[in-house]
Amino acid sequence: MISKSFKSVLKNARKPIGVNNQRFAGGGGPKKPKMPEEETDFDVIMVGGANATALTKFIQHEQDDVNNFWKMALVTDKSRYVIPQAYFGVVHEHIAPLELETGTVSAQVENNARTDIGARIVKYMPNENKVLLSNGKEYTYKALVLAPGFDHNKDKIEGLTDMEKTPEEEQFFLHMLDGKERADRNY
Repeated sequence: MISKSFKSVLKNARKPIGVNNQRFAGGGGPKKPKMPEEETDFDVIMVGGANATALTKFIQHEQDDVNNFWKMALVTDKSRYVIPQAYFGVVHEHIAPLELETGTVSAQVENNARTDIGARIVKYMPNENKVLLSNGKEYTYKALVLAPGFDHNKDKIEGLTDMEKTPEEEQFFLHMLDGKERADRNY
């Protein structure tokens, strides 16, 4: 879910076609400074999984000025994510199971953004533009982007956890996107 105000921020941040990011255009260019550990006030906080990570990376790529860029934080509960479109390719042995997951979040997002991996938002305070994280940190923001993705949780269907323990020879396969091990077993 992206708010109208954040959509306008993204729209205004777009560069003209043909302008390359100096840092990525040939492996050079000045680096943005690392996000200080004590920073708690952000322009944008992204909350979610693979989509939030990709959006953070995209915005970082779009902002060339090393002296003027958005202070961003990414709050995500996992360090890597299953790529849904690769699931059936793995199950049908067109893609290796190891390629089912994204790269690590820390490898995708530059260090000028805060990444809170393994954390979740436990309290939203929209009237104060604040969030409280499960790790005890409290952040303020100008824009909050929620991109949680799908909740692939077998616990929502009664008895499914017990059924998945069925031996493979009995042909019970749970098709959900929770890891390369399940995709490999289903194959």
